[in-house]
Amino acid sequence: MLQWTQSLQDQCPKIIYKFYRLDGVHIIAIKNIEFDNQANILSFKINTQKIPFENQSLIIKGYVNDIFAESLLTVHLTDKCREVTFNKPKLSEHYIYELGSPQIEISHTNWTFSEDLKFCGSVFYSIIDQDEQNIDPEIITIDLNNEKILISTFNETKVGMYYISIKGQLKPSGFSKSYDFLNFTLLIKLPTAFTVGASCDYAILKYIPQIPPQNYEVGKSSQVKSFKFAKWSTNETKCEFQSYQAFYNGNLLPIPSIISFSESSRMFSLMTQEIEENQPSGNYELTVVGQLPNGIKYSTEFSFKITSSNQENLETQQQLKNELAIQKEVDSTFFVSKDFFKINNRIIKRDSIKSNLNCTISKIDMLGKVTLKFSKDIIEYSQFSKLKITNALVIKFIQFGDDLRSLSDYDQLSVQFKVQYFFVTEDLTQIIEKDAIIYSKVPPQLPNTQQVGSAITGTVSFNFALTMLMGFSLNNLWMLLNTLQIMVHLPMLGISIPSNAINMFQNLIGISNMNLIPTAYIKKYILTFVKESNDDVRGNFATMDIFLISRLIYNSDFALTIQVTNLQVFY
Repeated sequence: MLQWTQSLQDQCPKIIYKFYRLDGVHIIAIKNIEFDNQANILSFKINTQKIPFENQSLIIKGYVNDIFAESLLTVHLTDKCREVTFNKPKLSEHYIYELGSPQIEISHTNWTFSEDLKFCGSVFYSIIDQDEQNIDPEIITIDLNNEKILISTFNETKVGMYYISIKGQLKPSGFSKSYDFLNFTLLIKLPTAFTVGASCDYAILKYIPQIPPQNYEVGKSSQVKSFKFAKWSTNETKCEFQSYQAFYNGNLLPIPSIISFSESSRMFSLMTQEIEENQPSGNYELTVVGQLPNGIKYSTEFSFKITSSNQENLETQQQLKNELAIQKEVDSTFFVSKDFFKINNRIIKRDSIKSNLNCTISKIDMLGKVTLKFSKDIIEYSQFSKLKITNALVIKFIQFGDDLRSLSDYDQLSVQFKVQYFFVTEDLTQIIEKDAIIYSKVPPQLPNTQQVGSAITGTVSFNFALTMLMGFSLNNLWMLLNTLQIMVHLPMLGISIPSNAINMFQNLIGISNMNLIPTAYIKKYILTFVKESNDDVRGNFATMDIFLISRLIYNSDFALTIQVTNLQVFY
């Protein structure tokens, strides 16, 4: 209210108010501001989601005939209802409801906030899923009067796992303002399958079930492609096992491209087409775990063997174990569900992030350190050491070797991003594409000059010593040959020479040409010593420059560094 006064209040006309901009322009109508000429009340009326301005200044002039006075009015608008911190009740992270059982009642007191912000109104609640869609009220509802969350249903189609969020939100004047969430999971399962009155509290397994070993031979026809085991029984005839699961190396089946397991039918099925193509020979120790309704678990093991004539696949089993262990580590670190993943305890929806983060190899120094530069700053992950555990980066250094024609021909370095979740931008909008590969040319690497120099010095010294030794020991014989020219004159004269003398002269010629050992024998010995049976270089030469391999090193910035070194990993 504008309550200006004048000295001759009773004798002079009423004060008339006018509003001007700071530049003196008269404002007839002010947006979002209303003035009541009768009551002299200046009010603000905002009907938008966001405040139209933060600061606005006006000049107010009060007129009595030609006499006026003026004052500066500065308006500061804030929306404190957008900055509310809620006091929320604590709930359990997980709830389990058995179909048709009595409803679950969870205490849920109303959320509170600062008394100074009571003008923001009451908190409105809604129950949503991970896609921010309203949960079916047939499953869960909120009783605000009794401050409870109620869970109950008899509908078999509602069986499953639900990721539920209780969303509390302020809505003054119907506009959405501050909000927060209470998150938990709800598992709705079918009722335990046994007759009413049968007690499973003290049920135990009658005996340890045994599953006979199974064998599959690649390339052989008319073989078993699937097999199952009988139901396990307990001392309570009406109390059956609730579930069966099969594991390999601690991981739940299936084993990709090898074998799968159906819990409902207790059936193992071989993926014969993939087995015939890949021939993953090896012995697989499988574990079957059965669980009773009282929570007690029993297990048994059996072996499943795949035999193949292809010896190159003998390491497939160990490689598969490693891959499964890596996948298990990735899932435990990042996996939330098929639509969500987490980084630094921040849950991210997969559809909200794009796989268009770019990366280049920006620098290679003389020590073999390679810097990877991303198009945007990536998030600093709290467990970046798991890069090595999960084999997140596959680094290959390709040296052309015999194909190298000159120093202008380059080798190649490639980096493949196997696990993309380590490389997410700080604003959580971009991620590197899975299995993306980047390349860079590398100048050809020459051997260590000191080793080369030592090798040349030793060779020359050995050659000189051998020449001197042979020269002094055969000096008289060479004088005889030079005088009589035995190897020239005798054939011309048709004189027969004994075969033993010919062999001696041939050996002398070889010795004079420094052919002390046959070339084929030397070549065969050296190649056998240098190479393994699979044409790989032996480990004896791992320290030589030409046999160096690449390993990973981590730099704390959003760029990564790769170190070329010999069998060592730096962090």
